[in-house]
Amino acid sequence: MKYLRHEFTTRTNQHVKVTFQEPVGVLVMNDKNFDRYKNGMSCTYFGGHQEVSPFRINVNRGKWHVVIDVENKDPKAINPTIKVIDPTLEYTPPIFNELDAILNRDGDDED
Repeated sequence: MKYLRHEFTTRTNQHVKVTFQEPVGVLVMNDKNFDRYKNGMSCTYFGGHQEVSPFRINVNRGKWHVVIDVENKDPKAINPTIKVIDPTLEYTPPIFNELDAILNRDGDDED
């Protein structure tokens, strides 16, 4: 399983915006469900397969993980960015982009 992941904390009234260049799986989940996901177990998440960028979601205040399932794609071709949008700020810098992504490889891939 190949995925990009970013962990972040949101405050009240913030939402998450994920952009990408190719259709991809975008999963937003809490710690417990991320642990289940990375161990290949069933988990609960928001999102799923996304064809159209950007993907936006309102989340509760707390700690979250955005997982981008790269499937069999080159992460550079996906070129994802993740922003936590705070409507009280004029500018929100990206908190994640493909240049600082960590590609996680679980199992024995032969890519």
